[in-house]
Amino acid sequence: MFMCLQDVLMVYGASMETMKTICSILPECAAFNSKGWIKVSTGPKVASKDVDIYIKDTVAVVEDGVEISSSPNTKDTSAGIYANHLKSYREMEQTLKIYVYPVTIGTDMHSVDDYKYGVEQLFIDLLTASHFSVSAQDADKADFYFIPSRCTAYRKSQPQNNREAGETVAMETTRDMVNHVIYSYPYWNRSEGADHFYICAHDMGTSVAKLSHPGLLTNAIALVNTADYSKPTFVAHKDISLPVHPGRGAVDWSTLGMGGAGIDAKDRHDLMFFAGNPSRFRILVHASVYVYTCVVK
Repeated sequence: MFMCLQDVLMVYGASMETMKTICSILPECAAFNSKGWIKVSTGPKVASKDVDIYIKDTVAVVEDGVEISSSPNTKDTSAGIYANHLKSYREMEQTLKIYVYPVTIGTDMHSVDDYKYGVEQLFIDLLTASHFSVSAQDADKADFYFIPSRCTAYRKSQPQNNREAGETVAMETTRDMVNHVIYSYPYWNRSEGADHFYICAHDMGTSVAKLSHPGLLTNAIALVNTADYSKPTFVAHKDISLPVHPGRGAVDWSTLGMGGAGIDAKDRHDLMFFAGNPSRFRILVHASVYVYTCVVK
């Protein structure tokens, strides 16, 4: 039987076992083919050559009013995984508490207002205004503690052509801020910083912590744009890749952080994804966000 299925993404160079694992985890995956394409739906039957299609047997499962697809014959199904994740996520939304340290160190250095680095101040503003943020009276009950550093503001406080001076200011300001947190509050010492996190959108990334308490590098969580495994200061099991804002020019603070909310997927004309040798990434652009590939079953 031949089918034409709608693609959602491509996994470059993955083995069939890896593809099966990915398809099992993704509730939207209906099938995948031997070329690495994840499929979300089936379409009209058409002919194709040299491509095999693997269809996931599914049943409908409803969890908290959400219909989820899963394999009917296994206990640890994709539906079960997704349902558990959904339940945990909703619980997190209701119970997560974060204390934002009211540190004034470095506030005389202005945040950079552009699409690349504006995310630092945006993150601080959104987190502080969110229901996750707790007051000083409830800080002891917080799950995580946020150090509101803005490495780009510190780096850009120096002339653009003097990168070394800017990075030194960034590292020293971060060090002073962390020291203030350590010696003025009891929370860091309870976990050696493991429940603390900070943000740095500049490409110096986690290296901004080089002059700080060692725990900032080894224990605290970093939200960075430069999530590079080859960077010795980036710790993959705890540090997090921070997406940049997709706009250009000066930041429109009224829409920043909204992402693609309210935008119909059919109105998106370009689909971009990374492919190729991991050490030499390139971006491939397709004419439409919906790509249809004919495959054979």
